[in-house]
Amino acid sequence: MYQIFKLLLTQNQFDRKFSERHPKTWMTKNHYHDVEYFQGELFEVLKLDTAPRYTEFSLADDKISFTFYREQDNLVGRLLLMVVSIAVPIAQVILMFGFARKSSARKIWNIHSALLSLLAIHTYQAVIVSILKNVVGSPRPDLLQRCLPTNYALPPYGHLSNVGICGNRNIGDINDGFRSFPSGHASTSFASALFSFFITSSRIKVFDERGNSFKTISAYLPFFISTFMTATRISDNRHSFVDIFIGSLIGLGSGYLGYHMYFPDFRNLSLAGMALPPRRIGNRGKNGQHSFWKVPEDNDYDYDSRASDIEFNGSSLSLSTDSSGSPSPPKSRHSIASHHPSRSRPQTSINRQSVRSEKLNESLV
Repeated sequence: MYQIFKLLLTQNQFDRKFSERHPKTWMTKNHYHDVEYFQGELFEVLKLDTAPRYTEFSLADDKISFTFYREQDNLVGRLLLMVVSIAVPIAQVILMFGFARKSSARKIWNIHSALLSLLAIHTYQAVIVSILKNVVGSPRPDLLQRCLPTNYALPPYGHLSNVGICGNRNIGDINDGFRSFPSGHASTSFASALFSFFITSSRIKVFDERGNSFKTISAYLPFFISTFMTATRISDNRHSFVDIFIGSLIGLGSGYLGYHMYFPDFRNLSLAGMALPPRRIGNRGKNGQHSFWKVPEDNDYDYDSRASDIEFNGSSLSLSTDSSGSPSPPKSRHSIASHHPSRSRPQTSINRQSVRSEKLNESLV
């Protein structure tokens, strides 16, 4: 299966011009545009350093007068959030799909699709949350202690204060103080929780109507963890309840959309969480025929009439393997039959002894 590993490692070097001609691109040509888009959008979000909209506020508002805690003093910091929401789901994908009793091609395709689904989920929620944070500009509960107003005198009746009265020289603290809505911790944790729930429940078949409490707890455990992580944002004076509630909805919506782009319904017991087959680019027939490729050496997925074998120059592609499971070397163009004894150099019917006797008779005559 070294061809498939090579495709995954060189996905960004994919040549779109020859994508339909070469059969080895069956994996990369399906998701090249997806990876390109998700990586680009996520990179733009990560490097985004735009100042938020500074909304007006009241110095007499108790809702923004809470204590300001530094990042290292938060119960759930950004590093722990990344470990729980990114590293743990990646490990879960590798364990659940990498050790499954499937063909090597199916294992790699499932892992590939799951990681791409996780990338899509967090791209969606990160883009939505980042845009809303900067556009809304909602003040955090600890804004006044971030701002450090130079003058606490209230403005005239009917007027509010603005960021101009802030005496804090750290512009980073000021900008972050106006990014309360929605909660990024809530959207990130709940998006990963729903992804883990889909993967676990489909793989271990939670909804098989057998009532196994262990499987049910294992599937719903990520939601308990994400709820705890999200609740700490209130105790750390970072968000209000509305912030984390809307952030959770954004994470759940992104998780549902990103997962079902590459996987069937998680309640489908016959597929057991296997990823959808590779979509075929171009050459689609009537009624959706030839819309998908069949994963090589895959006898577990229930393919319908829309799926077809990978073809190259009119012949189907198959990755033959030897008894050890490794791909067999390509056959030589020179046939072994060319060295077969039946095709060897023909033997003459006159032997050397008869030739010598004839020459001797001619000399005597």
